Amino acid sequence: MLVDSHCHLDFPDFATERAAIIARARSAGVETMLTIGTRLDEFPGVRSIAEAHEEVWCSVGAHPHEAKDHAELAPEELIALTAHPKVVGIGETGLDFHYDLSPRDTQEQVFRTHIAASRATGLPLVIHAREADREIARILEEERPPPGVMHCFSSGRALAEAALALGATGCLSKQYYVPSYHPELRASPSGTRVIRFAGRSNGFAGLAATGSGAGDGADAFVYDRRALVDARPDDPRIIGRA
Repeated sequence: MLVDSHCHLDFPDFATERAAIIARARSAGVETMLTIGTRLDEFPGVRSIAEAHEEVWCSVGAHPHEAKDHAELAPEELIALTAHPKVVGIGETGLDFHYDLSPRDTQEQVFRTHIAASRATGLPLVIHAREADREIARILEEERPPPGVMHCFSSGRALAEAALALGATGCLSKQYYVPSYHPELRASPSGTRVIRFAGRSNGFAGLAATGSGAGDGADAFVYDRRALVDARPDDPRIIGRA
């Protein structure tokens, strides 16, 4: 079963072709899609997309870029929104020290708020981790959240091992095209690898997480699962375009 574990179907760029994107994903073998929340004031739109499509689910949360606008967010607010049957995750949350669009201390505060909501509900976290390895690993060790998914993973073995030790289902990378850049993912336990490769003009996806073309301005491909670890952009084992 192929699942797109991270897409942004609510983004304005996709408003006129949302139905076509979902149809392309289905035709490529993607049976389920998770559209991700990035701001609480935009969550109603995310939720409405999930409500309108049987195969689409959603998460609720505030992206670290948006943390500055969610400094007063309380776990109870997130918990209340998870009562909807289509909400299956909390996030996108985490730390992004590459762009620093929100103060770092605020990012950490809001990240911990999401973790508290995840612990209270048992729902998995969708964690954005960019150039903040030590901080993310420290917070995960301190907070011990339920298993989740690492997104925007461009890090090394230490953070991968910290996440996997907590039961993370995998690591998603959108910074690199070739899995060999992340040998720690090749060595992860069988069945736990969730790898998504996306760029500004190309995208790759496989195993349990596949791209739908919704997010990062990227088209996406579905690979033969057996070819996942060695696949390249021009790999003939590409089996579909989502």
